Amino acid sequence: MNEQVKEKGVVVQDWVDQQQIIGHKSVGGFVTHCGWNSILEASSNGVPMLGWPQGGDQGIIGVAIAECGVGMLGGKWGWNGEFVVKGEEIGMRIREMMESQKLRSRAAEVMEDIDKAVARGGVCDRTLKQFINKFMS
Repeated sequence: MNEQVKEKGVVVQDWVDQQQIIGHKSVGGFVTHCGWNSILEASSNGVPMLGWPQGGDQGIIGVAIAECGVGMLGGKWGWNGEFVVKGEEIGMRIREMMESQKLRSRAAEVMEDIDKAVARGGVCDRTLKQFINKFMS
């Protein structure tokens, strides 16, 4: 496989830091199975998402990213491989995501909100301190 793709891309055969990859300036969108960690990583980097849930809680998380405006759901999807999505549809949906200024703007807004929340003095910082203080007193 490495020989087949060496002119077009990279095959990673080991663990990678997905947060670092998603946060790279060249990434304009993220196709995701809607796992919670992936959603947090994309959201904290302001990256629009195209969700294709596969099972478990991924369906409701996919609906949440669409309703929040940071992502969109792909077309028809099924659980545990019961439905195969054609390459043409995937390509069409990726194009739609990449061309959506509305998704891009909303993803940037959410990233700013996350940055404020996790910054020193932000709501996450304050809540964690309150939690710790509760057990220290």
